[in-house]
Amino acid sequence: MDNEDKQVATDLGKKFAIILAQLNITDETRQAILDIVPSLNMAQIAEMVDLFERKYLEAATGELDEKMKQDLEKIKIGMNQKNAEINESTMSKLDDLEKEVGNLN
Repeated sequence: MDNEDKQVATDLGKKFAIILAQLNITDETRQAILDIVPSLNMAQIAEMVDLFERKYLEAATGELDEKMKQDLEKIKIGMNQKNAEINESTMSKLDDLEKEVGNLN
């Protein structure tokens, strides 16, 4: 293994360790994963790391997506209320204007 391959393997190992530590799994499952790693080749480990990373990101961003949906719904409700207030105010002003025009005749 040349130096570049060693660096790639080291970086992949660090990424694997970080992601494995962050996964929401039991210690028993984590240990079972660690037990099979020595029997895997570099490509299989990279594929496993990519899978774990996708699962981790899906879980992490799922919470953000839900929060974003809630925040957008709050904004929508606020905008609808503001639009209703503007419409009511506009209609009141139009009624007043109509009365003024009627008084001019």
